[in-house]
Amino acid sequence: MVVIDGFLKDIWLECCGHMSCFRNTNFEISKSQKVGNVFMSRAKIVHDYDFGDTTRVMLHGLKSYQLNLKEKTILLSRNEPLKIMCSICGKKPAVNLCTACNQEDYAFFCKSCSKKHEKKCEDFANYACMPVVNSPRMGVCG
Repeated sequence: MVVIDGFLKDIWLECCGHMSCFRNTNFEISKSQKVGNVFMSRAKIVHDYDFGDTTRVMLHGLKSYQLNLKEKTILLSRNEPLKIMCSICGKKPAVNLCTACNQEDYAFFCKSCSKKHEKKCEDFANYACMPVVNSPRMGVCG
C-alpha cells in the first residue's frame, strides 16, 4: 500500500508533505499491507490525503490480473487536465489561480492577465498566486 500511497502523491496529490491513510468503510488499512490482500474484486478503498483540508480519493477494485512485469506499478489510465480558460480575456489557457479571489467568478488568469491582476490584487503577488495544475489540490495548499 505504501507504493500506491507514494504513486498517488507523486502524480496527483502531493503539495506539502501531509499525512495520508487508506481505509475501507469499516477500518483503517495499514500501509504495510500488500496490495493483493486489500484490493480484491469489488473492494472499495478510501485514500485520504491531508487531514486539515482533506482530499479523498475513492479506489474501486474491479478485476485482478496476474502480470509478470519488471515494474512495480503501471499506469493504466489517467484523468485529462481540465481546459481552464482565462477568466478575464477568455482567449488563452489559464496558467495562474488567485486563491484570494477564488470565491468570485474571476480567479483564473493567463500570463498577460496575471500581470494585470497583480496590480489590482495585492495578495496575488504576496501569497495568492498559484499555478494551474492537474490536481484536485489546486488552490487548496502550497
